[in-house]
Amino acid sequence: MSLCRLLVTTSAALLAAAPALGAPGDIIVSDAGADAVLRVDPKTGDRSLVSSNRHGSGPRVILPRGLALEPAGTLVLVDSATDALLRIDRKSGNRIVLSSSEVGVGAELRFPVEIAVEADGSVLVSDLASSAILRIDPRTGDRTTVTAPLVGGGDRIYTPGDMVVEPSGAILVADFSAPALVRVDPKTGERQVFSSADRGQGPSFSRPVGLAIEADDNLLVIDSGSNALYRVDPASGDRSVVSSADRGKGRPFANPHNVTVEADGGILVFDDGVAALLRVDPRSGDRALVSSQTVGKGTIFGEVWGIVVVPTP
Repeated sequence: MSLCRLLVTTSAALLAAAPALGAPGDIIVSDAGADAVLRVDPKTGDRSLVSSNRHGSGPRVILPRGLALEPAGTLVLVDSATDALLRIDRKSGNRIVLSSSEVGVGAELRFPVEIAVEADGSVLVSDLASSAILRIDPRTGDRTTVTAPLVGGGDRIYTPGDMVVEPSGAILVADFSAPALVRVDPKTGERQVFSSADRGQGPSFSRPVGLAIEADDNLLVIDSGSNALYRVDPASGDRSVVSSADRGKGRPFANPHNVTVEADGGILVFDDGVAALLRVDPRSGDRALVSSQTVGKGTIFGEVWGIVVVPTP
């Protein structure tokens, strides 16, 4: 928007157009390379700051990774450098510490990387250093262990990465070194591998790093080892290819890392290998650029870690 247009726009219209507000369908990403949370326009690919060390007040953002939306519309963000969970106001970009060594009591955050929000608003964090999933109270910041090597039984989780919560409340975890998908009972912490080389049919995982749930409850899995997007049946664990070098048109994946689903079923994938946000057709597997160094204006992507889409109220 030009300066001249800004000067003649009414305040009401200006508020409606303010990038950081996040209109329904807007894409918000955490970028560990830019030390920022960015908004991406889903049509133009333009990128603008939501929160960074230059935008918004509060604790510094050093290594932003997992990102999620709370029921109230605020953002929660894991900072792996400070071992903290931050809450971010989308309008102002202001940040507060929700949980850390100084806020909340309970199990330590030692190297938090990914995040998910349960139906009651509790925040789940995967911690690589302790191979654990922690639950954080969104009001007090108190932390309890959901599952860990000595909490809950069943199949071991070696490197807990991305997570999603099923409609039943079960927690699905991508273990990228196993490599496998693990279902965790949210009450007991019991773990069961439901898709791996030994469970379910179809192409084997190499390095599953990103998870999302489609409207029909099927899972989408980004595998950075095979540069492919898979669809997984949550009951059988069977796997099929949605998009890869051999399926779908467009620039092939180079090092895909994150995945999420838009309201119309479109699939968003961030590819670290080309520093670009792609949109994947869920039926054909065709890939199209949404935002990159050559598509869209604004802050250049660094290392995008989390992706969320602002939902329709």
